[in-house]
Amino acid sequence: MKTRMTVTLIILLLAGVAAAVAVENLTLQQASQLAVEQNPAIRQSEINVERAERASEQADESETILDRLREGGLLTPDVEQLLDLLPAQAEQGEKMARLARDLVRNQIILEARQNYLEVQKARENKNLAKQNLQRAEEMERLATVSYNQGMTPRSDVLGAEAQVAAAQAALLAAENQVELAALELNNTLGRRLDASLSVAELQSVPKPGRPNLESGLSSALKKRIEIEQAKGEVELQETQLDYVRENFSEEDAVYRQAELDLEEAKLNLEITKKNVELQVRQLYSGMEVLKKQEQALEKSVKAAEESYRLACLRYEAGVTTQMEVTGAQTALLELETQLLHVRYDRYLMYQQWLFATARDLD
Repeated sequence: MKTRMTVTLIILLLAGVAAAVAVENLTLQQASQLAVEQNPAIRQSEINVERAERASEQADESETILDRLREGGLLTPDVEQLLDLLPAQAEQGEKMARLARDLVRNQIILEARQNYLEVQKARENKNLAKQNLQRAEEMERLATVSYNQGMTPRSDVLGAEAQVAAAQAALLAAENQVELAALELNNTLGRRLDASLSVAELQSVPKPGRPNLESGLSSALKKRIEIEQAKGEVELQETQLDYVRENFSEEDAVYRQAELDLEEAKLNLEITKKNVELQVRQLYSGMEVLKKQEQALEKSVKAAEESYRLACLRYEAGVTTQMEVTGAQTALLELETQLLHVRYDRYLMYQQWLFATARDLD
């Protein structure tokens, strides 16, 4: 017993060490794979499948016991119904457990991809904050030069210094967001939260595919696990009603109860289908909106960059105020940040679209 416990302890320790080992240049695909291998929710769903398999085996064995009880006249109608339907219920339970396991796996992959991209987005947002700090420092330099030349008041220098301090604070906040995003990713990957994590640098935000609404709806209604589960419940209630019709009269309370259970299962199937369709349509509409927003923001950022450049030149020449430069700088940062979020949100929504339409995540 001690030897077995020692081996188990060593395995657990090694698993903990493996989960804490630094991951170098983690790619999006690797993040998905690690999540499937290490996230405890995956193992939890596998345990539920194994339990359902054992229950199905026990239900098959109960048929022998049922025959013996019948021969001995020891069965009441209610108990006989329960035992007769037990194998079908156990089989359905096993099927549902397998579907739930597949659903959990897909959800974990989606979560890993979302968290991975959140790390990338936070890192790019930090780069924008650095760039804005550099702009603020350049403004401080220009204000100092102008002040020394007697072209601007001391208040311009003080205002520029305040802008630098604000930009430094924003950079610290952006750096903290990178750390928080890394914690979320480590959690999804089943690793220690403080484990070292190195995410591969993306050259650009991945481009989403081109979704087709009709094919997406068709795929979702055919393959979504929630719909399969609802269909399975209808089949089970139909089996129970068939049994009741054969063994009970319409006057028995159990007869009406079986009819109501089947009606409820059918209604649940219709509600599930409607909810799936609604989700798919909402995601499609959202992606179309984000696509148009991205195109508009790309143009706006270019215009804001030129406006900021000209404002800096005018200030350096002494023909405009610091307020104009600061306003142009602020407007540029806001538009750059909006564009960054829209680009990532669009790709993240595309991943959700793949999940919602029961497609492979790519």
